[in-house]
Amino acid sequence: MAETRKRVDLPLAQKFELLKELLESPVVSQAAVAKKFDLSTLQVSRLMKGKDEILKQFENNVNPNPKMTESGQGRGGRQHTLVV
Repeated sequence: MAETRKRVDLPLAQKFELLKELLESPVVSQAAVAKKFDLSTLQVSRLMKGKDEILKQFENNVNPNPKMTESGQGRGGRQHTLVV
């Protein structure tokens, strides 16, 4: 039976480090980075797809450590969105 992995939500700072490692070195594979950060290759692939948004947030000095961001209106006046 396959072992299920616990979900890992990376803070923005770690997402930036992961992307930096992949973008600066063409030799490093997504699988190697996934193993280093203890993630699945699918999650690394999704982070690469959303790299523009992650880099924009990091450059705009968005707090690099939260796992959730606030956006829009929701219950209680706030809607929390998971940043992947």
